[in-house]
Amino acid sequence: MVMSRIARQANDTDTAKTADAMANETTEALVAWWKRTTNSTAVAARFKGSKELDPFIGSGDALSFRIAPHRHKIAMLHDLTPEVLRMAEQKTAGQPLLFWWLFSGKHSTWHLVGEERQVHYGENFIDPPDLAVDAFRFLTWIRPPGDAEFLTQQVDLPFCRADLNYITKLALALEPR
Repeated sequence: MVMSRIARQANDTDTAKTADAMANETTEALVAWWKRTTNSTAVAARFKGSKELDPFIGSGDALSFRIAPHRHKIAMLHDLTPEVLRMAEQKTAGQPLLFWWLFSGKHSTWHLVGEERQVHYGENFIDPPDLAVDAFRFLTWIRPPGDAEFLTQQVDLPFCRADLNYITKLALALEPR
């Protein structure tokens, strides 16, 4: 979206068209993934024990993208922009809210930086800090404006000195929309 605007201002219509096409392609893929995820009964279920984690650890699921065993990303949230989210919301009916409900049910401690994704049901390594900030961005973009008090309650302690993810979450929580 931003690249398209910059290209139009520079009278570069070819780049603007390419950028628009890429944004539409990304949006369509995101919408399709949301629909697959929200239709998955495995995503809606909570982990009942470490035995249920083996298939998830080995191959991921509709919610998570497996990078390597014990290393997953919530790819639908990672590097998501508010512009692409708005485009996707226009093409779906409530999918972002349903996705959030499923995500926060399975990752109930998402806001705690470094927490295990399944809340101590297994011996997996911790979630990286970007999961918490990606989820926080998404949450701020789907919640009604003026909800700073709730959002600031979802900000965990800083991971380290000058934690940019922590600063980002505070800025998002306090930013008027």
